[in-house]
Amino acid sequence: YSIRMPWGFVVRPDPLFSVVFLLSILLSVLGLDSKRSTAQGVVLTVLAGATSAALFMTKQTGIQLPVIALSFHLVTGDWRRLASYSLGFAALFLAAVLWFPVWLGPDWASSMFLTNASGVNVENALRKVFGPVLVQEGGAIFVAMAVPAWIAWMRTGTDTRFRLLAWATA
Repeated sequence: YSIRMPWGFVVRPDPLFSVVFLLSILLSVLGLDSKRSTAQGVVLTVLAGATSAALFMTKQTGIQLPVIALSFHLVTGDWRRLASYSLGFAALFLAAVLWFPVWLGPDWASSMFLTNASGVNVENALRKVFGPVLVQEGGAIFVAMAVPAWIAWMRTGTDTRFRLLAWATA
């Protein structure tokens, strides 16, 4: 029976995307843990940036987590983590840009960059995704559900890990 299985699902990027997405979130949250040493936090944040680069290269929607994490570090003024995350992201992304075309051939490079360049299109996202989701699919309810997270994030003394998750929720 396994010969007749539609094995095409194995080559889809969705399973890889899911694993790398969860790993990126986990590393981002662990990097914010105040119980860790500064060096451990920096290493975890660099790894979070690197896995986020892998996330983006896996699927174009993977750009969401780097945007969330980088904007969070920027808004909170956490320059060390902003630099660490950026370093991790840039290192893996640049290594892939330079090495993957040699290793996988020019077809991979053109496919990856054209797909991501056309996929990360804000106007297209607003028109085709956010509008229908917010209006036709009742997504405004999900936006309203983010309000308590924002309120929790605004309170002083809230753990930074929860503030990141509230930021991501909103």
